[in-house]
Amino acid sequence: MPRRATAYLTLAACAAGLATLASAAPFAAAAAPAGGDLSRFATGDLARLDFSHAGTPAPDTAFEAKGGKTLSLADFKGKVVVLNLWATWCAPCVTEMPTLDTLQSLFPAQDLAVVTVSMDMAGWRAVEPFWQKRGLRNIAPYLDKKNQLALGYKARGLPLTVIYDRSGKEIARIAGPAEWDAKPATDLIAAVVGSKPGAGKK
Repeated sequence: MPRRATAYLTLAACAAGLATLASAAPFAAAAAPAGGDLSRFATGDLARLDFSHAGTPAPDTAFEAKGGKTLSLADFKGKVVVLNLWATWCAPCVTEMPTLDTLQSLFPAQDLAVVTVSMDMAGWRAVEPFWQKRGLRNIAPYLDKKNQLALGYKARGLPLTVIYDRSGKEIARIAGPAEWDAKPATDLIAAVVGSKPGAGKK
């Protein structure tokens, strides 16, 4: 059965402390990407890939690692970064999360960083039990309970995923969920990383 959801949660629901699923109007097809032939991956789950921000430097917005350490995307420079903004109350986010965990396992950690940042205003008391229950082993949880990243991206809802190259420049983004452990997503990441899926497996 397909795991892809057809709606995503609005940030207004987050602000109101609600877990109500809101229908999202389909996103218009992106204009021709600055990334050239990467547009061939904008099919199926990734049909909503948006290349209009390609080349934009990653923001320096801070977020928190477990234990309280403050990080930013600059800490992952040198790797391809798949940044995912999500929340525990977001049903499509919850469905998508295991696919992101699998995606990380398919590529070497020195080449790819799947960075999942929770927008949960309840903080770690919401995120930690979720992580333990789901058994996510390949990715680490991060937290931005003030939603600064989502605000900076002008996100209309969750999940939102933004892909950066090794120099910290945006490649593309996608609003709404995708199956990151299946084609065409794995092929897109392989093209950006420069290695075939499965290279990260022992």
